Amino acid sequence: MGKVKSVLPNIVCAGWMVFACYALIYRSILIGQYFNVVPAIFAIIIGLVVRKNCRIRTNVVAVIVLLFGYYNLVGMMLFNYIDRREPWAAACYGIDIKYINSAYHTNYDFLPEKLPSDAHNLSFILMPTLLQGGGHTNVFFKTSDENIEQYIAYYQEQAILPPFTVSELYDQDNSPVLSHLGDYVEDMSEPELHISIPEYVRKNYPDAEVYVIYSNFNWNHMYSNSFILDKEAGIVGFTVGG
Repeated sequence: MGKVKSVLPNIVCAGWMVFACYALIYRSILIGQYFNVVPAIFAIIIGLVVRKNCRIRTNVVAVIVLLFGYYNLVGMMLFNYIDRREPWAAACYGIDIKYINSAYHTNYDFLPEKLPSDAHNLSFILMPTLLQGGGHTNVFFKTSDENIEQYIAYYQEQAILPPFTVSELYDQDNSPVLSHLGDYVEDMSEPELHISIPEYVRKNYPDAEVYVIYSNFNWNHMYSNSFILDKEAGIVGFTVGG
């Protein structure tokens, strides 16, 4: 029994260190949740200190401290917000897509499975759904005129509304399309449209065109898939969610 008691702190500390390293390397760096870097490093330091000073009489204190830290770290990571815009973001896109598909058991079919080989200036934003709050995912990048023309030809045919601009989306009263949304939507008395577009896109590309591919037009549980394009700037975007 005494041997088990002496081994227990080592097992707890080892598990804690594995989780903290996972938080630092995978979640913080590879997935782009950089806000986890400081707590993850702090967690590793705590684990090293506790491991070095683990004694039988400190078993209870060690377990309480580690579990408290563990659940706090887990609680922080449940809110898996990602905002990736680094120069290497395009190279990580495949990892990001696999991550959201596995973490949320959802197949984001509307998002491109792969990026064009010349894609650059990528912005990948994930805001998970929290309780009844509407989550969203955004993918924006720059690409060649040839790729843009292919995107236009494909998504123009799928759009369920005439295109409108980003500025009109956030000022719907002055949009010829959105101010008369009921003319395009059947079986809904007061349809509403909400699309989450990053602030830097709204600010820098107000004339970008928005093609709505799908929307439930529901004010309470909004959901939509949209393709966004600024041909002059060479930027395209995909939005999923509310």
